[in-house]
Amino acid sequence: GPSRRATRPTRGSVERRIAAKKRRTDVKRLRRPPHD
Repeated sequence: GPSRRATRPTRGSVERRIAAKKRRTDVKRLRRPPHD
């Protein structure tokens, strides 16, 4: 975001980040790239 300073991340943003990370790992696990 614009003008982002050293502020504590809100609980909602933290939860969203965790959810996004989980979704990403789940997608990677489901796709299972051949080179990996």
